[in-house]
This record gives sequence, structure tokens and C-alpha cells, in this order.
Amino acid sequence: MAEISAGNGLITFVNVFSCEPENQQALLTALRKETEEVVAGLDGFVSASFHLSTDGRRVLNYAQWTRLDAFNAMMASEQGRAMILAVHDHSQSIDIHLYEVAAQYEAQPAGQPVTS
Repeated sequence: MAEISAGNGLITFVNVFSCEPENQQALLTALRKETEEVVAGLDGFVSASFHLSTDGRRVLNYAQWTRLDAFNAMMASEQGRAMILAVHDHSQSIDIHLYEVAAQYEAQPAGQPVTS
């Protein structure tokens, strides 16, 4: 399960896949298939959450791993390269970046201060 909090020690990737609206569902299907069949069983994988833009032009993947080297090993593997090739069939571009959660906020009961 995704855990969004500063200092949790997880590596966070925010991946934005650009596509034509008619390819958005096929792109999501390819990403889900690869995640379910390959990525979910890999050492270091924690979670992946997929978001669809309402204009149909992007799929965002918020992914968490325990270690950067585990993610890099997956991307360098034959399975990782095959996954990227499969995703490219439905996307125009892929923007992958590593992030660190700096702060996280949640709604508080009325009258309570907002804390991070």
C-alpha cells in the first residue's frame, strides 16, 4: 500500500506517460499488466498507483520502492526493457523522475491546527 509521508525512507517515482486520448486505456492496460505480472513480485517494490488525466492525454504513475538499486536493476533487466518497449507502443513520451516526500498534510477536525 502506498505510504506518503516525509521520512518514511521510501524511494518515490512520479512517472508521466503522455499519449493520445484514444490510447489512454491501452496504455493503462499495459502498465497494469506489467505491474501485476512482473513488477509486483520484484524485491524492493512497494506500490504503484495509476492516475488518468481527465483530458485523456496522460497517465501518471506514483510508484514507491524501498531501494534505488532495486528499481535500477529492474529497469536494466530484460523484463524492464521489454516493459518500456510495450509502454512505448501506446505513449508519445515518458517522463520519469525520482522524488523525496518533503511534507504531507491531511485535513484536520475544525479548530485544529494543520500539521505536517
